[in-house]
Amino acid sequence: MATLYFRKPFIIFSSRKVKVTDEHQRLQYYCGKYYDSRKELLKLARTENVRLFDKHNHILADAKQTEQARDQWKIVYGEHQEQVATMTNTSTMNTNMRLTIRYNGNEAVMKSDTGRKTFVLEAQGEVLATMKIQGLSLTHHEVTYDSAALDMAEELLVTAFYTFSLKHVRP
Repeated sequence: MATLYFRKPFIIFSSRKVKVTDEHQRLQYYCGKYYDSRKELLKLARTENVRLFDKHNHILADAKQTEQARDQWKIVYGEHQEQVATMTNTSTMNTNMRLTIRYNGNEAVMKSDTGRKTFVLEAQGEVLATMKIQGLSLTHHEVTYDSAALDMAEELLVTAFYTFSLKHVRP
């Protein structure tokens, strides 16, 4: 089982990069929200565009929100940004958000568990990964997954969970 930790910014409109570390507190990635234009930032738009960077500031994944009415993201990832996944809000109520991720011909569903403190990523009834919120501030997150059972790229997994945490878990 692999475990990654991140602490998202308390201010939801912040575009500050956050560190994604492993269980030994070693830096693995940087993740951050970005705005397409200064105008979008000034009007405090509710779009959630996210980029995942490696230790040397190279972009590993880019999640761009393509539709706001029914939240939908296009995630481009891979070594040369050659793979594409889509993430769509398929929930009927915003209080219990569900995101469907389509990647490499597969489909996985990310949803909240009881109490809104644990979130799971499932495919065909099997749990692939979980994200837990730690502490009272709703900013500390722990992502746990089995790298052998996961058929999804780690870059896609981290980007999807970070985007989900920005959209679903508001302090």
